[in-house]
Amino acid sequence: MNKRIAAVLLSAVVCMGSLTACGMGGEVSSAVSGTESGSASSALTPKAESEVADSLDGLAEFMLTNGYVSGEKAEMKGDFIGAKETGYKYLFSAAGGTSNVRVELYEYDPENLNDTAKAVLESVKANGSFDLIGQTVTGAYISNSGKYLMIYVDTSLNDGAAENIELRDKAVKAFQEFKA
Repeated sequence: MNKRIAAVLLSAVVCMGSLTACGMGGEVSSAVSGTESGSASSALTPKAESEVADSLDGLAEFMLTNGYVSGEKAEMKGDFIGAKETGYKYLFSAAGGTSNVRVELYEYDPENLNDTAKAVLESVKANGSFDLIGQTVTGAYISNSGKYLMIYVDTSLNDGAAENIELRDKAVKAFQEFKA
């Protein structure tokens, strides 16, 4: 009887692990993974900052075509953090598929910030994080223009994966310098 229970529990754990990995979705970009995956992202032509608009769509296009994010963008509600109505989220794998990355991009109107926006941006400037519905959101960055917020979360960074730390650092630098 104990062997059956153990087998069922083991099967459940394996199944949940599979579902969690699939939940990160998105294709792996060769620029992100360092491998030739043949994904649509690897066929994109990198765009210079001057070739895209100073908007959330322009930022998303810049980050995607230069390999800092990969996969399909999903719309996110931005008003919860005082940003403009819509933000974008990318879920993809990096380091040859050994880590899962979530990048969220939001746009603010620096001349017209509400109290929520002010609190979020001040917290990010001070701590690189902010509180949302009782949870601390880490890995947050503000562009040098003060117009954009990026949340960059990589499951392997705590393991000290040098390749992913380098990717994150390049993405943060490009993001912060965007239209500054």
